[in-house]
Amino acid sequence: MNQPEVESVEVEKAPDLPRRRMTVFALVAIAFWTAVADWLIYRTYGYAGPALFFVIAPILILASHWKNAECEPARSRRIWLSVLFVTIAMACLRLVIAGHGGLFVALILLTLAFGLAASGSVPWAAETLMMMFWLPFDGLGWFAKHRLPRLHSAQSDRVSMGATLSWLLPMIAVLVFGSLFVLANPDLLGQVSTLWGWAIDWTWSWAQRLDAWEIPFCVAALILGTGLFFPSLGRTLIGGVDQQSAHQASSPSSMYQPFRNMLVCLIGLFIVYLTFEFQTLYRSDFPDGFYYAGYAHEGAAWLTVALALATGTLSVVFRGGILLDDRLSRLKQLAWMWSGLNFLLAISVYNRLMIYVGYNGLTWMRIVGFFGITIVVVGFVLVLVKIASRRGFWWLLRSQSTAFVAGLILLAIFPSDWITHRYNSARVLAGYNHPAVMVAVKDMDELGYLAILPLVDAEDPIIREGVRAMLAERQLQIEREFESVEWHWTMFQWSTDMLYERLVELEPKLAHHLRVGPDRESAIREFKSYSMRWY
Repeated sequence: MNQPEVESVEVEKAPDLPRRRMTVFALVAIAFWTAVADWLIYRTYGYAGPALFFVIAPILILASHWKNAECEPARSRRIWLSVLFVTIAMACLRLVIAGHGGLFVALILLTLAFGLAASGSVPWAAETLMMMFWLPFDGLGWFAKHRLPRLHSAQSDRVSMGATLSWLLPMIAVLVFGSLFVLANPDLLGQVSTLWGWAIDWTWSWAQRLDAWEIPFCVAALILGTGLFFPSLGRTLIGGVDQQSAHQASSPSSMYQPFRNMLVCLIGLFIVYLTFEFQTLYRSDFPDGFYYAGYAHEGAAWLTVALALATGTLSVVFRGGILLDDRLSRLKQLAWMWSGLNFLLAISVYNRLMIYVGYNGLTWMRIVGFFGITIVVVGFVLVLVKIASRRGFWWLLRSQSTAFVAGLILLAIFPSDWITHRYNSARVLAGYNHPAVMVAVKDMDELGYLAILPLVDAEDPIIREGVRAMLAERQLQIEREFESVEWHWTMFQWSTDMLYERLVELEPKLAHHLRVGPDRESAIREFKSYSMRWY
C-alpha cells in the first residue's frame, strides 16, 4: 500500500543577533563601580565608607549612559534625577553625621530609583522595590548581549604596527626622560621612592586582607551594578495601565443616589464631631487628671485611621460608571465640602499630638506620628488630584505607595533625636520639667546627647546630676569603644567626634561621675525614678 508522500517543511531558524559592543564609558563605569563597592562597602568599618559610595553611585550611573544609543534619553526625567540626587546627598550627609541601618536601606532604595530614572522610567515605589529582584537577571542578560568595546578602528587593524607605535613610543620617551630627571634630583628621587614604597606596601596589605567572600562579593557587585546601570526587566511596570479612552456617551449610574446620600450624611457627621472637637480640645489648659494618652495618643491614632478611611472612600466613589453620569459635578461639590472637613480633621490630629508634646515633650514615636498623619494627608490630596484631573486607579495606587515610601525615607533622614531632645531641653531650661522624663528614659543617638548638653546647668539638682551622670557614662563608653579597635577613616561620625570634644570641655562638671562609678549609676537611677511622675 502506497504511503502518502509527506512534504517536509524545514523550519527556518531566526538568525542570532550579534553581540553589541559596550561603550568605553560603560566599561569604565562598571569596573569603577565594582572597585569602589569592594573598597567602600565590603572593606568598610563604619558608615563613612558607604556614604562616599552612595555619592559616587549616581555619577557612575549617569556615566554609564553617556554616549550610549541603547539608553532612552533622560531629558524628560531631569526633575526626577535632580530630586533624587539631592535626596541621596542629604542621606549621605546624615550617614556621615550620625548613621544608622535604616538610612543605609533608604540609600539603597534611592539609588535603585535613580537607576530607573536615568534609564527613562518613572521611579515608582513598586517598580523600585521589584528592581532589587530583577538586578541579577538584568546584569547577566546585559553581559550576554554585549562584548568589550573596540579600542581602535578597523583601518588601524591594517596598519597595526603604526597604530601601536603611535601611543607606545611617546609613553616610552616620557618614561625614560622622566626617570632621568628624577634621578638628577635627590629630593625628588626620595619623594618618588617613598611614594612607590607606599604604593607597594598598600597593595601588599590590601592583598593580605583578601578572604574567601571578597571575590564572590565583587562578582555580585559587578552583576548587580550592571543591572542597575542598564535595567531591562527592572523597568517592567507593576500592575495595570490606565486606559486613556476617548469621549464616551454619558449614562446615569445607579450608584449616584447612594453615593450622594452617603456624602451628605458624612458631611453632617463631620460637622457635628468637629464642633465637639474644637470646643473640647482647642484650649490652652487642661484639668488635673486629664487622660493625655487616651486623647492625644490613642485618639490621634483613631482619627488618623478615619482620615485614611476617608481617602479610600473617595477613591471608591469616583471610579467606574459614576464618571459617566451627568450629575457628576454635583457629586464633586459634595466631595470638595467633605474634603475640607477632612483637612480640619487632619488639623485636629496635629493638635492632639501637640497636646501630648506640650505635656511631657517630644519622642521619636511622636515624630513618627507627625510623619504618619502627613503621609495620610498627602495620600488624601492625591485622591483629590485624581478626581479633579480624572486620572486612573493605577496612577493613584502608584502615587500613594510612592508617597508612603518617600515618607519613610525622609523619616530615616530626619534628625529625630536632635530635634526631640533640643525641644525637651529647652522646655526644662525654661522651668517646665515634665519633658525631662523623655531625656531620662528614652534611648538617643549622639545627636540626642549633643542636644541635652545644656541640661548640665539645669536648676533642678536631680535633673542636673542625672544628666551629668548620663553624659559621663556616654564619654566612658566612647573611650572604651575606640580603645578596643584601630581607628579607620570609614568609622568617622561627625556627631561622635563633636560630642566627645564637648564632653572633654565639660569634664570639670562631669569629673565626679567620671571617677566614681556607683555615684554615677545612682544618679541615673534617681533621675529616672524622679522623672517618671511625668510619664
